[in-house]
Amino acid sequence: MNLRNRLALQFIILNFILFLAIVTCIFASSTYMDKLLENISNNDNGVPIGYQVQYMIIILILSTISVLVVAIVFGKLFGSPLLHMLKWLKNLANQKYQEPTDKIGIPLSQQPNGQLKRNHHMFYEVIYALQKLTDALKKNEHERELLEKTREDWMTGISHDLKTPISVVKGYAELLSNENYNWSPKEINNFANIISERMDYMESLVEDFNLTFQLKNQSLPLKKEKCNIVELVRIAVVEVANIPGINENYTLVYKPELESIYSELDYNLFKRAIHNLVANAIKHNPVGTNIEISVTQMNENVNANSARIVIKDNGVGMDEQTKKNLFNRYYIGSNTEEGQVGSGLGMAISKQIVQAHGGSIEVKSILGKGTTCLVYINS
Repeated sequence: MNLRNRLALQFIILNFILFLAIVTCIFASSTYMDKLLENISNNDNGVPIGYQVQYMIIILILSTISVLVVAIVFGKLFGSPLLHMLKWLKNLANQKYQEPTDKIGIPLSQQPNGQLKRNHHMFYEVIYALQKLTDALKKNEHERELLEKTREDWMTGISHDLKTPISVVKGYAELLSNENYNWSPKEINNFANIISERMDYMESLVEDFNLTFQLKNQSLPLKKEKCNIVELVRIAVVEVANIPGINENYTLVYKPELESIYSELDYNLFKRAIHNLVANAIKHNPVGTNIEISVTQMNENVNANSARIVIKDNGVGMDEQTKKNLFNRYYIGSNTEEGQVGSGLGMAISKQIVQAHGGSIEVKSILGKGTTCLVYINS
């Protein structure tokens, strides 16, 4: 039965109760007056006017009491829930996204056990709709605040991280434009190469900021397809190994447990995450470090139906503070002074990509003994 029919039924019932109450009052007062008038029923002058007035007063009092009782019941059944919902709507209008509560924080429409109060059952559809509206508005407000904070972080981060390369470009541009010096073609070419490297760095930085911004706000649609994780990781490792100077200075070993483990992934994004993790193991370790990469199918109950990607090195390791902040770009930052091209956001982006695929990433490290990075993804 919908709300309109239930309200009509309740109205009919209450009117019927009111009618019965008034009839009962009349019957009771009539009985009372009959007893009073037994001795004068044969009086030729009729019923004294005083008794008639008394009779009318009794009927009036009893009828008024009946109407008040029914009105109180009616107000309790309909007025209280309606006032509660009106107050709820005012809260929403004032951007207070919660149901009005009592002094101890229990919503006014609910009992302490979480069930609807009896007098609110009539409006359960409206209360349910208001709750859904409240949750939706609260979620939208949270997302708006998150978006605003992320936008501020984006602007703060990009202005901070672009400051150094812009200074470098500006400095060399001023040198080239200085009329007091006659630069040789070799020097001009050298300056141009440095400016080009810094411009590449800034382009990469802006692209990475856009990517991490989209991932953080879940605004980047994943183009998932069935991928062989073993082959994907192999290609990522090969790409890193093909970077000039890597094979000569580091030992990369790839040991997959199986030939194929399939999962629904965004191929390019996930490959980038693995590429960043392997490259990070090289970037922050000295020449001669051994890096071992493996892919296994998990059999433990906790990670059933999961693939595990392990990137292990015997390098310098990390202290607890570094490990704690490993995926925080504001802690790691970028290092342009060492001439490394990149945004410095690799680890943060890798974690966001893994999490966007429903996976998780874990890092174990002992200072002076090496680091192990473990990536879990559903297979």
